[in-house]
Amino acid sequence: MPLSILDNTVVRFALTSAVWYFNNPGGESDALSTELLASSLQKTLNAYPQWAGQLHWMPYDGLDGEQRQGRVCISYGSPSDPGLELIFARSPRNLSSLVPDSMARMERGAWCADDLPSAQLLCTTSLALHSSSEYAGKPCISVQVTTFACGGLSIALRLVHCIADAIAMFQFVKDWAATHRALLQRRPLPTLTPVFDPALLDGAATGCVKGE
Repeated sequence: MPLSILDNTVVRFALTSAVWYFNNPGGESDALSTELLASSLQKTLNAYPQWAGQLHWMPYDGLDGEQRQGRVCISYGSPSDPGLELIFARSPRNLSSLVPDSMARMERGAWCADDLPSAQLLCTTSLALHSSSEYAGKPCISVQVTTFACGGLSIALRLVHCIADAIAMFQFVKDWAATHRALLQRRPLPTLTPVFDPALLDGAATGCVKGE
């Protein structure tokens, strides 16, 4: 499926990325169980199959310019899809040594994150088309779950920008959280209805421009 014209312009943009931090929930809660996180992530991806697909360039088809050579597209729904990269890591540090709690942040009035070891919390897997033209077998999304000595946890996402901007990423995380809560509470899974239709945007663009 060809991505939109706008998606084509952001292939080389910086990755869409963010990290979420969670304190130890205490007690015997399974809220931060890595097994449950992996299961809920997999079930959420059922509604986002394109995110597990192969991002690549579409070759010219010779149909009088109807399909431009070099258009970025996504192929998905095949057993050969690269899927996403999911990494589980452990840190010997307590989460509080990296991120002050809300009370400490209020007392300081501001928190400088310059010393936060972000590189250690983000999966370094090379993503399709991001830093080069290579794409075969490379995922377009990576997730790293880091467990800290205190029982806290961080979840870091990195996505190729043409697959998802910040708004799309946050919608995915909301859907993942809803699915995770349902599994944790043994309730029916929510019905997820993300929209993936690049043609909607292309439909508002000027039609094909042909040479004489």
